[in-house]
Amino acid sequence: TSIDPVIKDPSRAEYHAFEWIVNLDTMMLCPDSSHLYQRFILALLYIETGGVNWSICTESNHDECKDGEPFMSGAHECRWVGIDCNIQRQVTGIHLDKSNLVGNLPSQLGDLDNLVELVMDDNSITGGIPTTFGKLASLQVIDLDSNKLSGEIPLELYNASSLRVLDLDSNLLTGVVSPLMGQ
Repeated sequence: TSIDPVIKDPSRAEYHAFEWIVNLDTMMLCPDSSHLYQRFILALLYIETGGVNWSICTESNHDECKDGEPFMSGAHECRWVGIDCNIQRQVTGIHLDKSNLVGNLPSQLGDLDNLVELVMDDNSITGGIPTTFGKLASLQVIDLDSNKLSGEIPLELYNASSLRVLDLDSNLLTGVVSPLMGQ
């Protein structure tokens, strides 16, 4: 099998998330594990948004962990702080507001098929809103206000048919809200 060229590029966050999964993750998931890809995506989120500098439960401030385990720990990713899962241990919520996230949102978040809530307000998230969020049929809440997101709201986002809350104020977004909103 061929490996995605992005994973071979040491300048990319995907490379570092892959390296962590393969070489450092003490959970040592088998390649056929149903949770391997979601664990990779959450590791990628951590790396892409400067996780080592987050203000919540990290390896460097582990004593502050009250509501979960640090990201990138050997614990199941459903136990990582800010992550909610269903009974099948599929990620349903990411709640990392006011946590000092700095950087871009990985487009791979759009592959978390069971994601219902994405709450990351009051951070320093930059870049655009990934078009892949439109694939999230279960997504009900996007709360990304008070960040530094730029560009337009992608039209693909209006395909998220369960979306009920879209909170994007206090960003650097441009353009107009599509008349598709609410459909």
